[in-house]
Amino acid sequence: MPTIRLKSHSSRKYGKRPLGHKDAPRTDLVATGIRSGARWTRLSKQIRTERPLCQRCEENGTLIPSQEVHHIRKAETHPHLAYDASNLRALCKPCHLIEEQYSK
Repeated sequence: MPTIRLKSHSSRKYGKRPLGHKDAPRTDLVATGIRSGARWTRLSKQIRTERPLCQRCEENGTLIPSQEVHHIRKAETHPHLAYDASNLRALCKPCHLIEEQYSK
């Protein structure tokens, strides 16, 4: 009987991705629920409309369009701040990956 090999979460898929990459597995169900909800989708779009440029790049004198919204204080540890606009930054994808590595 032939052996069937199942794909796993090996380093081939996740090992070379930066921390915070959208393909990396999420382990916190509360934060996953927040990010997958309609309320977050609307708020994220609103933040990117209000702040069309990456805030991190803009601070460094570069004008790059914002593509994602970052929680300054992580939704996993601070769910009460998940929808607070003062806890959110509009960032480009590269800056978001950097910020994910250093957020609290």
